[in-house]
Amino acid sequence: MGNKYLRVQVVVGTVIRKNGKYLLVQEGKRQARGLWNVPAGRVEVGDTVEKRAAKEVYEESGFRVKLIRELFVDHSTVGGPVRHAFEGRIIGGRLQARSKEIMDCRWFAWREILKMKKQMRHQWVLKAIGMVEKR
Repeated sequence: MGNKYLRVQVVVGTVIRKNGKYLLVQEGKRQARGLWNVPAGRVEVGDTVEKRAAKEVYEESGFRVKLIRELFVDHSTVGGPVRHAFEGRIIGGRLQARSKEIMDCRWFAWREILKMKKQMRHQWVLKAIGMVEKR
């Protein structure tokens, strides 16, 4: 008899705003190649969501960040990932795509991001950036 409980993946993403623009990374992995995202990734066993969020930012953009606040937790589909969205502030490092999984990293204004809806990895990214923009 198999396990009747669902295994859920936990994902983190961090919105970083600087000088009125937002940091996005362009995915290089096959299933999402060319799509834009905030620095994000899966939480590994032994990590906290906060530790993984900061680590993903560094791995994907070269920036060290301090997390300011958690924006929301999304688990809108059974079987889909639980997504933790954070806002972070840069405390060090420099912009560079440090991961083989990232093709590019750039700063975008909110109005530019709104025009990129179809180029986003997932709609929760727009929700998270929108929350920081409205603050």
